[in-house]
Amino acid sequence: MDEARETNAVPTHLLLTTILAPMFPVSVITAGYVAYVSWRRRDLAFLVGSIACVVLAALRNVFVGAVAATSVAMLYYIINRRLPKGVEVILWIAACLSLTSTYFMRGAWGLPEYVAGFRAWWSGSAGQSSLVPAHFVLAFTSLSVAYTSGLRVRGGRLGILANYLRENPGAVPVIAFMVLLIMAAGWLALGLEGTANKAAELAYYFLVAGVALQLYATLKEGEAED
Repeated sequence: MDEARETNAVPTHLLLTTILAPMFPVSVITAGYVAYVSWRRRDLAFLVGSIACVVLAALRNVFVGAVAATSVAMLYYIINRRLPKGVEVILWIAACLSLTSTYFMRGAWGLPEYVAGFRAWWSGSAGQSSLVPAHFVLAFTSLSVAYTSGLRVRGGRLGILANYLRENPGAVPVIAFMVLLIMAAGWLALGLEGTANKAAELAYYFLVAGVALQLYATLKEGEAED
């Protein structure tokens, strides 16, 4: 990985730490990667900040760790006197939404609890927050945006696919929407109406995410042409 990509990875992965907060220890892995990159760059301020985020999350207080991650990322932009743009704007919005949903997702303070909450919602158990599927789509979409935006594959079909995904950030969630809708139709045909409804609900969350990202990409392209 070259220096430019490592530099971009620092704020991006720190914001991903916030989005993945309830998926402990996934959030610690992303913050740990930021700490590693900061150490390689000898960036003391970011190194201390990212290590603090790792420690706070590792102590199971992932919400406080996520707030710390957002604060460190914000400090990065203030110190460098530049506003976040491109994929980082999207991740910043997602991070703010993630913090809000994490607060209201009862008991989702680790990956086992998060998976249990998602399974309970999927099975139709009473008392499950409607933010569980919303946060699942938010986390999945944010990961796809963060990683497809940095794809650099040249030549061949992989290169064409990489370029398409990089230029169309909404492609992955739209694909997820279509797959889930097909699965919902299949379950409905088998008489599993409850499962089909859950799949359809999740699919529409993905559709909203995909349309929003494509709208953002279209507006950005229009500004570039002007």
